[in-house]
Amino acid sequence: MTEFESSNILDGGKLLFEPTSGGLGYEIFHALNRYKGKIVQRIVPTGEVDYYEDLLQRSIRTAIYFRKINLKREDIVCLCCGNNFNSLDPLIASKFVGSNYTSIDKLQPEKDLLYILNFLEPRIIFIEEDDDLKFQEYSKQFPFECEIIVFGKSNAFTNFSQLMTYSDEEVDFRPIFIEDISETAIVFTSSGTTDNAKGICLSHYSVLGHIFNVFNASYHRGTMRFSNFTHKFSDADDLKFMFFSPMYWITGTYFSLGMIFSGGSRVVGSSFNAEEVWNALEKYLPDTIFLPSGQMSALCRYASNRPPNTFLEIFLTSAVRMTETHVQKFKKCFPKGHLLQCYGQTENSGLIASFHIGIPGDLKLQEIYSTSCGRPLTGFQIKIVSVDKGIICGPMEQGEVMMKNKFIMNGYFKKDSSFAFDADGWFKSGDLGYFDENHFLYILERVDDLIYYKNQFFSPSIIENILTQHPAVLEGFVFGYPHPTDKQHPMAVVVLKEEFKNKVQGDEIISFVNEKITDDMYKIRAGIKIVDKLLKTQSSKFKRIPMRRLILAGEF
Repeated sequence: MTEFESSNILDGGKLLFEPTSGGLGYEIFHALNRYKGKIVQRIVPTGEVDYYEDLLQRSIRTAIYFRKINLKREDIVCLCCGNNFNSLDPLIASKFVGSNYTSIDKLQPEKDLLYILNFLEPRIIFIEEDDDLKFQEYSKQFPFECEIIVFGKSNAFTNFSQLMTYSDEEVDFRPIFIEDISETAIVFTSSGTTDNAKGICLSHYSVLGHIFNVFNASYHRGTMRFSNFTHKFSDADDLKFMFFSPMYWITGTYFSLGMIFSGGSRVVGSSFNAEEVWNALEKYLPDTIFLPSGQMSALCRYASNRPPNTFLEIFLTSAVRMTETHVQKFKKCFPKGHLLQCYGQTENSGLIASFHIGIPGDLKLQEIYSTSCGRPLTGFQIKIVSVDKGIICGPMEQGEVMMKNKFIMNGYFKKDSSFAFDADGWFKSGDLGYFDENHFLYILERVDDLIYYKNQFFSPSIIENILTQHPAVLEGFVFGYPHPTDKQHPMAVVVLKEEFKNKVQGDEIISFVNEKITDDMYKIRAGIKIVDKLLKTQSSKFKRIPMRRLILAGEF
């Protein structure tokens, strides 16, 4: 036990690698040159295959175009599309010339999309052909000047193919060299309306350093190379990592770049479909896949009556309340695979804690402690702070997860970020969790989701675990409904299974739950709302805050 652990602060230990001057574009340029002749990406479901030298050529030509239009360091290049054959090109080209880069969710509601674009004011926006007409209308509302480049054909905007003409500048092209790698390299965005949309600014140091940190803990195949550091994980050289995370997710960007620095290939699709993903697993035989917890569950449900996949080695998923049922379903579908839970946040440059697949015995520990997301990564310190008392918690005591590390964000884009830290500089994650007597971390839910009843906080999952046991309930969640004297009362929101619709009343479900609850404070007091569907993120998480707001406003 370390000094930090003995004082109830978890410590991941010293970093193995820290990047040097040069920057993200400099490192990508040398990696793309290093692995010429190898496949860099395979696109699901089109079957397209891309090579390192072709990606390098397209990125150089795009960068030369950026220079021709005098793109500046402070200008933002914005990707607004899903994963496709060209979705890496704008990121790499922007880093070659040293300009800022961001990616946003093209599927978010129009008002949110326009808000975040107006907030970022990008100089260039890359879109897909099927969004051409929409952006013709959107661009009329922009109070800033920008160029829109289309992957495909457009009569209104610049076609990406126009950037692909040969230039003598290609021969001696070199990317910009970044001396101060603490400068912002990527602005990751979250969707949402004016009160919660934000841009998270990560530096060259954070991205480069933590990509190695992530792969060192959770991938551990092949050899990862940077200009000042080489680390061999294994003798494997045919590396294939499958994921469907879009580039505006930090996992989509980090896994893509991690493969480039390892000489491997990403296997990606633009959207999740369980049948398509299962077929792609059989076709491409990746050694590792990442899917958020909701998508993992959907894939296992689809594959439950199919022959198991015996090739996959590692299945990475995001930290949730993993049950033994989830684990058993996974083992049935992937009998030789290892399920690894991960906990991360974009503000902390992604992955924060997991079991370490390079440490002997850790994969077995993950199976034993199946609901845990392991230990802090190297360079991270974690403490749990009581929500109501503000004191550091000991083992098995729930509180807000806070951390310190060298990969923390530079701040929020155009916003003060001081509110995100406590008085001692610890980042307040907003996540509720605890650690056990072995100092393994467990993540429960968001602190904002806690119900505040008569000066006591409690988790809605206590009620939700019983709520979803009712035979008529397909899915549901519980939130705190305002009350004039008790602060909040629990209210349930559910979707019924098809065969029970119009046959089961809300009062029956409330009685079912309240009869099974032993502590009076957890009883559903604010009623129940039966709806046709629940709002979800692309990773299948409930959009609790937007739904709560709509319900309180009588609009859901």
